[in-house]
Amino acid sequence: MSSPSTGSSPEKLSWLAHPITVLLLGTVITALGVPWVTARINDRKLINDAQLQKCIEILKISTETDEQLNGMDTTLEMFIKHSSSTRKSLSEQQERTRIEMEKQYGEFDLHAWWWCSRLPTEAKLLRIRVDDKALGSLIDQYQSNLGESTKTLDELWDRCLQADFSPTDKANFEIAKRVRVHLKALRTTRAGLVGQFVHLIAPSKPPWFSF
Repeated sequence: MSSPSTGSSPEKLSWLAHPITVLLLGTVITALGVPWVTARINDRKLINDAQLQKCIEILKISTETDEQLNGMDTTLEMFIKHSSSTRKSLSEQQERTRIEMEKQYGEFDLHAWWWCSRLPTEAKLLRIRVDDKALGSLIDQYQSNLGESTKTLDELWDRCLQADFSPTDKANFEIAKRVRVHLKALRTTRAGLVGQFVHLIAPSKPPWFSF
C-alpha cells in the first residue's frame, strides 16, 4: 500500500482562492495598510509644510535685514546731503543722526545675526533633513558677510559723527558712494547665500514619495 501524501494538496489550499477568503484578506490588508499609508503621507505633508514655512521665514527676515542696512546707509547719506544746506547747527544734526542710527541699528541687531544660527536646531525639531556641514558653512559665510557689511557702514557712520566733520568736504560724497557700492555687492552675495539656505531647507519631493 502506498503511504498518504504529506504535502499540501490542491484541495487543501483551495480555500485560499475562495471569494470570501479573498474578500476577507483584502479587507484586512485595506484596514491595516491604508491608515498606515495615509498616516505616513500626512506626516510627510506636515514636514513639507514646515519646510516651506521655514523657507518663507528665511526670505522674509533676510529681506528685512537688507532693508535695515539700506535704511541706515540712506540715513547717513541724507545727513551728508543736508548738513550743508540747513540752518540747524551741525552738532544738532549729528545728534539727531546719532539717535536715529542707534535706533535703526538696535532693530537690525535684534534679528540679523541670530536667525541663521538657529537653523540647525530648528531643522532637527522640525525633522527636516539637511546637510549639517553645508548648513554650517552657509551660516559662517552669511554672518561673515553681515560683519563686513556693518564694518563698511561704520566707515561712513564714524565720518558723519566725528567732531571735525566738514559739510563742504567733497570726500564725504566719495566715501558715501564707495560705501553704497560695496554694500550693494555684499547684498548680492548675501542673496546668493540665502538662495542656498532655501535650497537646503525646501522639500525635495512630494509627501507620497516618502515612506
